[in-house]
Amino acid sequence: MTTQPLPCTTDPGSFRDPSGAVFFLDGEVFRGVSRETWSTMLELRNSGLLEDLINRGLVVRTELIDETGEQHRALQAAQPAFPHFMKHERVPFISYPHEWPRRMIADAALSQLALQRRLIAKGFSLKDASIYNTQFIKGRPVFIDLPSIEHPARMDLWIAYGQFCRHFLFPLILAHHRSIDLGGYYLGNMDGMSVESVYKILGGWRSATPSLLVDVFLQRHLQSYGQKHMDVTRRRTTTPGHQQPGDTSAQRINLDRLNRKVRKLRNKRDATGHWVGYATNNTYSDEADTAKKMFIQRFAEANKPRQVLDLGCNTGTYSRIAATAGAFVVAADIDPECADHLYEQVNRESLNILPICLDCANPSPGIGFMNRERASFLDRARFDAVFGLALLHHLLITSRIPLPATRDFFAALTKRWLVLEFVGRSDSMFQHLLALREDIYGNISRQNFEAVYSERFNILERQELPGSDRCLYLLERKSD
Repeated sequence: MTTQPLPCTTDPGSFRDPSGAVFFLDGEVFRGVSRETWSTMLELRNSGLLEDLINRGLVVRTELIDETGEQHRALQAAQPAFPHFMKHERVPFISYPHEWPRRMIADAALSQLALQRRLIAKGFSLKDASIYNTQFIKGRPVFIDLPSIEHPARMDLWIAYGQFCRHFLFPLILAHHRSIDLGGYYLGNMDGMSVESVYKILGGWRSATPSLLVDVFLQRHLQSYGQKHMDVTRRRTTTPGHQQPGDTSAQRINLDRLNRKVRKLRNKRDATGHWVGYATNNTYSDEADTAKKMFIQRFAEANKPRQVLDLGCNTGTYSRIAATAGAFVVAADIDPECADHLYEQVNRESLNILPICLDCANPSPGIGFMNRERASFLDRARFDAVFGLALLHHLLITSRIPLPATRDFFAALTKRWLVLEFVGRSDSMFQHLLALREDIYGNISRQNFEAVYSERFNILERQELPGSDRCLYLLERKSD
């Protein structure tokens, strides 16, 4: 009997790698791989190294599909170009480095260095060091691209060192020394900035300081010399008079040095962000604050949404309430310091929350080849419930987005529920935002808000917050 192919979707972000491709089938994540890659995966599994890396949380939980089973036949019918298959644990939400705060980027770097150190101890290595090979699960960075593991031609150096610098080290250095926007770094340079560009931004004198000497100054000059005088094919082979392929001592020294450098950049002290503490230090009386928390808790416990998007999450008070009720939460805020602050809590407590940096008025675009290699936020986002708490007035006034457009924005993100906070004109924060701006918001009222939002949502519940001109709404999206 011929196995009929099942409908499947290929991940557009994995098209570059000839060793395999990710695809989705019946809600599960699979990867088709070449024979050479399969051989390496078998070695990883049979040696016990794969299980060890999974148990340490360094790589995504992965199962090698039995070549003689029915599942293999079904997968091959769906993806006939591949002879072998693996199944991966599904990441709850795919995020990208242009959405990560500094400490998430640093921890992704540290995790990849730890993975490389364990691999070389067993004769393996990462052939590339792309930051896009890492995702976050419960506050922990996890490596997802197993075909990047290979048996290298030599072990004394890491061939992916230059890419590691471009994807991890350089943005952290530039954020520290030049206060660059990390989101802009990745959006403008999907493969990271060249060492030449980083050298020019930092300047020759600063690049020659002890902390930058090896990774910027010397790397720049050696690269320039190598392009002029050396055969690049030699970089993957051993050289007479130098270390033998099995000697990992030089690479281990370099990995340890990079580890120390990244940890210093990760742990540098920051000034508190403008919005850190806003939720508790501004606007709300104790009574209003308690009423707001109880409203969110009541909703989360009664409706049990599986996936929640908390927009303008600040430091995650309401994200934590939803997560405690059993939801996976993507907690988004425009302030990187808020996201970093929440990430530290998530990391310590293994909360089922993914903090990201996001400007609701300018969400992450699609980037890469044909703008499809890394999907836009709106293409990735579809949640059971969306929270927009103390956010609507910022969209209206600061970003000048019309009320009907905010409604359509929320409707595009939620599959069912929307919890929204309406802030009236007399509210102190509304007036603060309005200062020095043209007042074009005379029609902003609860009556007008309800009329506009009722076109796409049913109003299930209203609750006024005591002592304020604020009201919480629970809305349910109408079917299109």
